[in-house]
This record gives sequence, structure tokens and C-alpha cells, in this order.
Amino acid sequence: MTVTNFQEICGIPQWDWGQIELWRTHDGGDTWQRSAIVGPEAPDSVVSCADEGTLQLSSVPAVGPKGENYVVWQYGPTFTASTSTDADIVVARSLDGGVTFQSFVKVADINSMRGNSPVGYNRSRLSDHPRIAVAQTGKNKGRVYVAFYSAVAPVALSPSGSQVSSQVYVSYSDDRGLTWSTPVPVTPDMPATTVKRFWPVVTLQPGGNIDVVYQESREVEATPEVGDTECTQGGKTATFSSLVDTYWSRSLDGGKSFESPIKLSTATTNWCTTASNIIPNFGDYIGATSGGNRVLAVWADGRNGVPDTFYAQGQSAVKAR
Repeated sequence: MTVTNFQEICGIPQWDWGQIELWRTHDGGDTWQRSAIVGPEAPDSVVSCADEGTLQLSSVPAVGPKGENYVVWQYGPTFTASTSTDADIVVARSLDGGVTFQSFVKVADINSMRGNSPVGYNRSRLSDHPRIAVAQTGKNKGRVYVAFYSAVAPVALSPSGSQVSSQVYVSYSDDRGLTWSTPVPVTPDMPATTVKRFWPVVTLQPGGNIDVVYQESREVEATPEVGDTECTQGGKTATFSSLVDTYWSRSLDGGKSFESPIKLSTATTNWCTTASNIIPNFGDYIGATSGGNRVLAVWADGRNGVPDTFYAQGQSAVKAR
């Protein structure tokens, strides 16, 4: 498993920035040992009472068919007098079972979603969570896949929320994480505003088909009154709402293209009217697994007025090409 070990700065535990660490168990989880520093503190992340440094967060590990270890995480944004609007998705690899890791490699530059959270998300910021999976079988055995998302334009922190859209992408590596393909959008149609796609989970079928489950928020007016205040979540005040559904898209050609998405949720949630004192109200609580030509997805859903856990499966008899 991997974690971010945050610095204690000026007497405040878990202040920020942090380094990515991998922990291992050799006895089924009874005991754990810190095996390696995967991503050291960024050079600009010094111990200072000033809010300056580069954030490292949202790490996820994966193991390849020959025991190689991969870790993906977000590197950035950078904080100075004003927070940057960009970040990187990076991957580091270990070829000795997680004892040591090589320097990370950039998968993609992104427009950070930190200032572009769905207006109904009751925090003013959103992390840039990537996910990773490795093909264990099939003609693309050993191929490493990373799913991530990016705003279609840079977005600064705003008290009123933003309608700037975001897109989900998948990139892959065939040389054990050294180089990465040009990211492919999971869905081709993306307006400049009003549609946010985020929190993608990439999983693989035994034969090699790729499943991506993600959430989509339509940032539109939901009440008959034009220009009225519809959302007051996370310090944001907006005249539009977050209408959220969960989708599944798949690739049958090793990640070169994706089919039209299928909606897994059977009811749309308005995040602005879902009652919760949990911060964050929906968080990044989404997961999926694949097997038997099915994708099994779970996510946080508010159709009953409060956040609940919902489950659905998408089924396909199509085998990998």
C-alpha cells in the first residue's frame, strides 16, 4: 500500500506537501514495514511557515505480472503567493519488489481540478485522483494503464464555483512505465463548460478488455427560477446545480479507443440538495473491479436525500480483440 507522509510544519501536523511512501506486508497484513520512499519531497517544499510548496497526493500502487511495482500519484499544484492551476500525473516503478523505486516519470500534464470541484461538492477543492491497473493476461500482458482527469481550461480558486468542464483520459505504457502513450479521452464529446467528468477507476478483464467507471456532473440550472441561488456547498455560492450520474466506458483494443459510455446509475443525484454534515459529502468514494465480462461498480449516491453506497454491474459478452 502507498501513503502520503505529510510534513509537520510550524507545529501543525500533516501541514501539507508530503512524500509518497510504500509499505509492505509479508504475513498477510498482520505487520507492515515501510519499504521505500517512492516520491521524495519536492525541492521547493521546504519546512517554512509560508504556504509554499508542491503538493503530492492520491497515490495508488499496482503490481505487474513479473512482480514489478508501479505507483501513480498527482504531483502538484504548486503553492506560492497564488496557487497554480496545473499539476502532473506521474508514475514511479520498482523492479526489486518494492525495495527501491526509480525516479518518477510524467504521464501527463493536467489542468488541476483543485479549483474546479463540482459546485455541489461541499469542499472548496478537489484532488486530482489518478488510478492504475496492469494487464496480467492477454496479448497486451504487462501493459500499464493510468486513468486520470483534467479541466479543459485552467481554473483558479473561486468562491462562486466554476462551470468549466473536465474530461477523463487513459494513457498506457508498454515498456514498464518508462514512456507513455498520448492520452485518449474516454468520451469524445466535451463542451467547454457545464460537464465535469472525474474520479475514473480503470480495471481490466482477464482477456485484456479495459473498463473505466467514472462520475459525471452536469453543472446546470435545476430550478424554474432563472438566476436564483441553487447551491451553497463548500463556501461556494452558485446559480446552478451539480446533477451527478455514474458511467462506464470500455475499450476492446487495448486503450486506443473507447466505446460510447453507458449510464450505471438509474437516478440522478443533485449534490446541492443532498443533506450531509460529512466533509467531503461524497469524497472520492468510488471503486470498481472487472471479471467474467462484467464490471462491478460502487459509488456514493444521494438519490435518497443522503449519501448512500450504491452498486451496479455492467455486462458484456464481447471478448478482447
